[in-house]
Formats: sequence, C-alpha cells, structure tokens
Amino acid sequence: MGTYARVHDAHGRVRLVKRDSRVVKPGQIEVYLPGDIHDTRCTAGPLLLYRFTSCDLKKENVTRYAQRNGIWTDGAS
Repeated sequence: MGTYARVHDAHGRVRLVKRDSRVVKPGQIEVYLPGDIHDTRCTAGPLLLYRFTSCDLKKENVTRYAQRNGIWTDGAS
C-alpha cells in the first residue's frame, strides 16, 4: 500500500507525491482517515480486499487519480 500527498506543480496541476509504501501481509489491516490518499495495488495475487468506510462513497465527492507516464494525476490535470 502506498500513501500520497496531494501537491500542485508550478502550472497549478495536481500531482501526487508518494510519502510511504508498505507490504500488507495476510491478516493485516491498514486504517486511513478521511482525506488520506492511498493505493491498493497488488504485487502478487490472488487478493481479496475488503473496504469499510465511514460514509457512502456513492454520495460523497470522491476524487479518482490515474497514473499517466509514471505520474499520478486527477482527471482535471
């Protein structure tokens, strides 16, 4: 699991900067606070991931990020 900080570059575009990375082993959990940015990339499978949230993500304003050319950006950048 990687955690990221949201920053704006010199042109005002949003970028994510990796802060930390860790391997989550079977039976381990990770806790993230509202607004924390993290990935759920799996380096080896199979994987069964459960996500428990404190809110309905269908009703919340959620920002999705995509990796393009090795840089994580939001859809607007």
